[in-house]
This record gives sequence, C-alpha cells and structure tokens, in this order.
Amino acid sequence: MLRAMQLRDHFEVLREHVPVAGRVVVDIGCGDGGLVRQLAGAGATALGVEPKPALLAAAQRANGAALVAGVGEALPLADGVADAAVYFFSLHHVPGEALAAALAEVLRVLAPGGLLYVAEPLAEGAFHEMVRPIEDETEVRARAYAALTAAAGFEDAGEVLYRAVSVFRDVDQLCQRMVTVDPRRQAAVDANYAALAVAFDRLGEPVDDGRRFVQPMRVNLLRRVG
Repeated sequence: MLRAMQLRDHFEVLREHVPVAGRVVVDIGCGDGGLVRQLAGAGATALGVEPKPALLAAAQRANGAALVAGVGEALPLADGVADAAVYFFSLHHVPGEALAAALAEVLRVLAPGGLLYVAEPLAEGAFHEMVRPIEDETEVRARAYAALTAAAGFEDAGEVLYRAVSVFRDVDQLCQRMVTVDPRRQAAVDANYAALAVAFDRLGEPVDDGRRFVQPMRVNLLRRVG
C-alpha cells in the first residue's frame, strides 16, 4: 500500500505497522541503541545488534538497552525467536555481496508470520544533496532495495512513503553525526568541510535550534511465509 508522503515521526510509523507490545523485536544495525530504548518503552522485548565495536561500546556505556555485537549476515540469535526484525537506516550499509545472506538470516530468526520492517532514506531531497559530496549512497540504497524485493521466503506486506525531519544545531553537529555512524567518513568530511558548511546554510531551513532538513523515506514491510 502506497501512502502520500506526509510529514511523520519515524517511531510513529513503525508502531502503526508493527505490533511491538509483548513482542520480541530485533533492531539490526542499532547504532546508539535509541530505537531499542523506544521499543522497550513501548512494551517490546527489544534487542539491538550492532557490528561496529566502537559504536556498540559507546552505546552500551550510555544506556541500559539490550545490545549485542553482530553482523546482519550472521545474527547471534536462535532460529525463530523474533516476532519482528527492523533495519532502520541500516540495510544499505550491509555490503552488497552480503545482502542476500543478511536477508536469509532475518528469515531464519523470525517466527512464522513474523515481520521485517525496513526503513531507508530515499536518495533525493535537500539532505541527500548536502551530504552527497561526503558519501553518495544512491547506488548502495538502490542495491539494498533490489535485494529486498528479490528476497526469498517473504511476502510483500506493504510499502509506505513519508517525510521525516532532522534538526542539527550547526554543521559541526552534522559532521559529528556522520562520522559517528561511519568513522571512515572522517577524511571526506575534513576535505569537504567548507563546502558542507555552505550547503548546510543554503539547504537547511532556519529554525530556533539550528537548521531543519526534511528527508523523504520509504518503508518496506515483508512477512515471513510459513
């Protein structure tokens, strides 16, 4: 089902389409564990899986969320234990050669009828234009979407388009966020800092606490068959 691109809150969209209270939900590529905390607060038994050791260690120090080390293509979970699995801004970070294996792992850990929820930013809009000189993710996002639509063992449970807002205090906060997600971006951030600062001011909408960026999003829902 395709919806108009309304301005929505990420977690509101997820809860609208995935029952979480009383369910086991796995967030794959959980980053700082923020979504894991939200899921737990909504009544889920939530577990975050994060492949980057430094990011995982920082997240574990910062909060009490249930977080474990692991990669999408080898999840540290038993068969059929999850009612839902979430890839939130993270499926396109799975290496192209590992995408099929990562989606097969989701199929393995989901209970029959379990849901896979994949939220990905579309390669368009002001924010994408601003950060593209640092890392143009157009190709990797398209590759992730192609792998998702070709994944075996799932049935299509819907597609949702919406727009989400991000606010950054200044360009330095934006740079810090980008490098935290992937430290390999540091050199590109340093080399393109001046241009990034200009684009930040040009493309961001001024608000009281910084600059506001609207990001078009696509959510794909897949249900495990059998």
